[in-house]
Amino acid sequence: MPGNATTRFDDVALVSVASVLPSRVTTSDDIEERLAPALSRLRLKPGLLRRVAGVVERRNWAEGESSDEATIAAGKQALAEAGVDPSEVGLIINTSVTRKHLEPSVAVRLHHGLGLPSSAINFDVANACLGFINGMSLAAGMIQSGQVRYALIVNGEDADEIQVNTINRLVREDLDRDAFMQEFASLTLGSGAAAAVLGRASDHPEGHRIVGGVTRAATQFYDLCDCSVECKITYAI
Repeated sequence: MPGNATTRFDDVALVSVASVLPSRVTTSDDIEERLAPALSRLRLKPGLLRRVAGVVERRNWAEGESSDEATIAAGKQALAEAGVDPSEVGLIINTSVTRKHLEPSVAVRLHHGLGLPSSAINFDVANACLGFINGMSLAAGMIQSGQVRYALIVNGEDADEIQVNTINRLVREDLDRDAFMQEFASLTLGSGAAAAVLGRASDHPEGHRIVGGVTRAATQFYDLCDCSVECKITYAI
């Protein structure tokens, strides 16, 4: 039967949040300049990304930067702000969709880079935009049950290759306006890294309480967002 899945927690808090941004700025004007032949051929007005999506700029990793290293930096910053020693972390969940290889999990690399103890559980959860929230919910359940004291939720994304491949497809002569608009949302993607520390609310009354969550699946729309290196994201715009 249709309905929601509801979860409640009474002793979980969001203790800290940190982020790391790439240094290279990619403006919407930069992207539209590369798309100029297609925009002209399809009679699409300049300023499309800003006008339709409201995106002025996004970030991409510069030379010498990487999503993995930035995620490690964000994790260290979040732990420092929370006043939590890496030795106290019992769980790290990586929630990014970016990965350089299928195996092992990205969490293995991050676990090592953060200097977490061998007792800390590590794994990936990939669920597009919902991944970070899913990771927080899983971690909250493990904190609530007493399995771990502190959990680190991390995410690092690299949208550069997706952007390049999308632009290369969109400038093809055989692409019509409908096909262009179906891939339009891929051009709004950006890169960055973030981390959050979760712990017991009783230990951190200053933290933001995580009281629970409500989820509802509508998986009949499974083909709405189909993304890989050859990324195609379709939204109603």
